[in-house]
Amino acid sequence: GGKWIYVFSAFKNSIAENPSDRWNTTDILIEIAEKINQKDEKIALEKTKELEEFYKERIKTELSDHSEKEEVLSFLKEEFEKLQNAITESISGWQIPSKENDYSITFDDETFSIMWWGEMLVSKIYSETFGKENTWIDTYGIEEKKSIETIRNEVAEKAMHAIERENIAFVPGYSGNLDGWLFRKVGRGYSDWTAGNLYAAIRKKYPEENVAFMLKKLYNLSSADPREVKAVQILTHISYELLLQRYALFSGQR
Repeated sequence: GGKWIYVFSAFKNSIAENPSDRWNTTDILIEIAEKINQKDEKIALEKTKELEEFYKERIKTELSDHSEKEEVLSFLKEEFEKLQNAITESISGWQIPSKENDYSITFDDETFSIMWWGEMLVSKIYSETFGKENTWIDTYGIEEKKSIETIRNEVAEKAMHAIERENIAFVPGYSGNLDGWLFRKVGRGYSDWTAGNLYAAIRKKYPEENVAFMLKKLYNLSSADPREVKAVQILTHISYELLLQRYALFSGQR
């Protein structure tokens, strides 16, 4: 009888036998953004097609017996066509999607981060499949640069309004257009960061609500970013206090 808010990361290819063949959507999207930066349209579109095929196979597997499968695949095709058109227009218009602007580009008068696109797509897929109208929460907030606190409070308010109407809200695990750019503030792992900050904001803004925070990860927690630290260690246990610190949940309540 409870109400749920799901925060999604992008799909990951974590089942390949060879670890070197494993990757996640955000890595590919950043590679696509760098190819746009280099005006290499051919490779950027090839990588986009590779990503589309991966998503199609995931959906066919995850929704093999679901009545909405064909509708979701049709939705997926439309979204990838939008991304392909945005890539082509970005290159022809000399847009430079750099780290400093969170790899943002503008297409059809809409500005979005290429990194945000993976989380956006997965959350929309689940919203299309299991949700109802207005249960998908836009976390990007591109209209102006905002602070962490402002963004997380706005997302919390949107999510709480959604679950007042229904029993579930779907949130992309990316809070974009952050003042000071996301890479510098957060680095990688922003799905966890978004979920943690959303939880903290709900606890603070809606103290009367009984809120539980549940974390499910496909990968182990590590002591540092393995891309930056060679001597990284896998954490087999983690204290509640360290978990709070790791996910920035210091909201003054427990």
